[in-house]
Amino acid sequence: MKRSQYFAVLLPALGVLHGLLLLPLALPKHGAIVTPVDVLESIILGLTGFCVLLGLRLFLSLFPLSSVYTTSLLLFLVGVVEEIVHFLLLRPIPKATWHPAYILGFSWSVAECAVSLYQLVPPRQYRYSRLNGEDDSDEETAVPALSANADHPRDNASEIDMSLDPEEQDLLSPGEHGDQPHPAATFSAAAAISQRQREDPIAPLIGTSLLDLPTYFPFLWRTSALLHHLGFSLLLSLQDVGQAGIISAVIFVCLYRGILRSIWGIGIMRFGVVTVTFLTLVGGLLSLVVGLSLWRAI
Repeated sequence: MKRSQYFAVLLPALGVLHGLLLLPLALPKHGAIVTPVDVLESIILGLTGFCVLLGLRLFLSLFPLSSVYTTSLLLFLVGVVEEIVHFLLLRPIPKATWHPAYILGFSWSVAECAVSLYQLVPPRQYRYSRLNGEDDSDEETAVPALSANADHPRDNASEIDMSLDPEEQDLLSPGEHGDQPHPAATFSAAAAISQRQREDPIAPLIGTSLLDLPTYFPFLWRTSALLHHLGFSLLLSLQDVGQAGIISAVIFVCLYRGILRSIWGIGIMRFGVVTVTFLTLVGGLLSLVVGLSLWRAI
């Protein structure tokens, strides 16, 4: 993804998407009243939920895991905890209508989207370059692990396309040392790639840097996340389904979110980025439609 595509395509597209998903708030409230205080409370609770989840992720990042299956189990537990927090935050808001719950999920997703987009900003001098100094053309390059037919993408982690600073490229270029790189190149290049891998944790799973993916992938991921946040907020705030119905909804959403989180640890390697992306997108759309239907909004 080029820097121009990020600012001219991805950001406007996500802005339009969020604007469109505000339109359901214009649906009838069936006599219920949503005050500005209710809206503000929902926004604050949504931002609180995101901050809690972000703090949990930062804490867990202090404990590196060597096994992908252990990581997937941890992601599953994070997903379960996330929806438990989501459910608890929905308790204080008014339940006369679904609109406050929808606003909570929307504000949570907007905060998450802002952080994700900040992490995806392409550097000004980003190049599709490899350690041998070979520069790719401006055309889109093939992504190694976009299909399930690719070899185990984690085995290709060392071949991830990472951009290096000009000084690092100079170190790797043949010079006065003949055909061999500068003696300082080993340390400098390794440090640069290590830093980019820490900033791009999903890269070892898909076999390439997120910055090398086409623009539509980040867009589809954010669309899926937004739809899930909205749908889960509606499902977790149901009131007219009885106590058993509420408990069933909470259990279903917690398990679903846990599986959704962990599938990015195993599903990508087995089925490829394309399959996982579109399956999660369909799941998000279904969760929103089911949530609105159970609230009799559509």
